[in-house]
Amino acid sequence: MEIRQHREPLQQPSIAPQALPNRPWLAGNPSGDPEPGGPGQPSEPGVPTQPTEPGEPTRPDQPPPAPVV
Repeated sequence: MEIRQHREPLQQPSIAPQALPNRPWLAGNPSGDPEPGGPGQPSEPGVPTQPTEPGEPTRPDQPPPAPVV
């Protein structure tokens, strides 16, 4: 039974690197909580890019539609 107890903690580090690629912010935040203003919080006020705004180009690389004469 003592061997099984040593195996459990060894499995935890092996799971950590797998979660790093999916959650890069966890690398600098071992507590597991998402950093303030990080990904997954688009509803925060003061966000410069709001894709929910109607009729407003959110892509700076796309030029505004030229008026057809």
